[in-house]
Formats: sequence, structure tokens, C-alpha cells
Amino acid sequence: MEQTTATRRTNQHVLLRRLGALRSRTRVHLAIDGVASTCLAFVSICVASFGVDRIFRLPLGQRAFMLLLLALAVGTLVWRRLVARVRVALPLHELARQVEKLQPSLDWRLVSAVQFLEGADPRGSRELAGIVVEQAERAASPLDFTRTLDTNAVAWRAARGGVVLACGLALVMGFPDAAKTWFLRCILLSSTEEWPKNTRLHISPYEERRTKTVAIPRGADLAIVVTASGDQPSRMTLSFECEGSKAHGTRNLASLGKNRFRYL
Repeated sequence: MEQTTATRRTNQHVLLRRLGALRSRTRVHLAIDGVASTCLAFVSICVASFGVDRIFRLPLGQRAFMLLLLALAVGTLVWRRLVARVRVALPLHELARQVEKLQPSLDWRLVSAVQFLEGADPRGSRELAGIVVEQAERAASPLDFTRTLDTNAVAWRAARGGVVLACGLALVMGFPDAAKTWFLRCILLSSTEEWPKNTRLHISPYEERRTKTVAIPRGADLAIVVTASGDQPSRMTLSFECEGSKAHGTRNLASLGKNRFRYL
């Protein structure tokens, strides 16, 4: 019973409480830094994925491979930059060493006091341990342990990560259709979703009759008129293939002006 009471009192010593608070604050700094760097890398990866698919219009297999690479990259980033940093061991005696780097006059007294308080240093008597702990407490009382943390650098990285994340959200809100198309194609791997074309072709008489089949008398000519909207093409060709035979070929369409082309 006396040993348990003594242990509780030792764990509540002011030096251990201050170092414990420093450890908690250090973990918060590590978590903020990890989240900021992860956000920066995540937005960069998503923008790169968007650009690659938007320019090259990747087929389904390549998009699936790119999604696998994206998932592996994000998982690695979260583990290495966030989870591993938060889970890193922070012994109190190591934190005491960091404090003594700021105040060399402590001369290992803080580290020795922590070791005595944690029962990790069996050297000397209890009287000597009490003297060392008292001297360390007196010397460390005016010190701010949080000076060992580079708060300004962490705040700057957090602000940078927040700005990058806000820019990513602004792009999504500013271009919702493009963001939706990228999400459907590259995340949900839709096989039907397509990027909008720079030039759209309106074919007559197919679009007028809303059918892919047009009946004409045998031997009659079939006039095909194509109207282009968007970017104006300089020329246009028609490829054909006859069912039941091997006849096929390509023909140039005559320009009628105003983005209209005709083949007869």
C-alpha cells in the first residue's frame, strides 16, 4: 500500500507533469504538420490525375491502374506523414534532453531527475535522488518547455496546407461539372461518362429523325449534312462500311461554310 502511494505521488511530480504536457503538445504539433502535408500532397495528386485524364482521355483500364496508384500514394502519405508521426515514442527523458539544449546550465540535472522519478536510474541513494530532483525543479521552474517546439514553422505549414485545401475546394465549387466528370471517371471508374468535346457534330438526317437508321429508295442518293458547333474544323471526312460486303472507304465532305459540311 505504501509503495503504491509513493508511486502515485512520484507520477504527479511537477517536472513529470510539465514534461507530460510538453509531450501532448508535441503530438498535437506532429498531427497538425502531418495533416497539412497530407492535404498538400492529396490535392496535388488529385489535380495531376484530373489533368492526365482530361488531356489524354484514358480508357477504363488505364484509369483503374491510375486509381490504384492514387490509393497507394494516399495511403502511404497518411501512414508516413500522419499515423507514424503521431504514434512515435516520446520518452520523457528525451524531452528533458531537448529542454536542456535550450538551457545548457541545467547540466543533465533535468534528465537525471526524470530518470530518478521514473525509477530508471538505480544509482545513488534516495537522499541524493531527492537533492537532484529538487535542484532540477528549482532550475527548470522559470523555463518555458514549449520553446523546444517550432510553433511558427508548424503554423506556417498548417496555413499553407489550409490554403491549398481551400483552393482545391474552390476549384470543385467553381467547376462542378468538370469535377463531377473526373470523380465519375477516375474514382467510380464509370465506363459511360465522357469528357465534353471541343467540337460537336450534328448529323442530318439522323438527328432530325432521332434514329440511327434512315430508309431510302434503292439507287437513290443519300445526302449527309454535318453541322459543327464549338471549335470550327478545317475539314471533315466520312468513313463508311457496307453490311454484307467488304466495301468500305473514306470520303471528304464538301464545305458549305458556317461550320456546315455536305456529302452526296
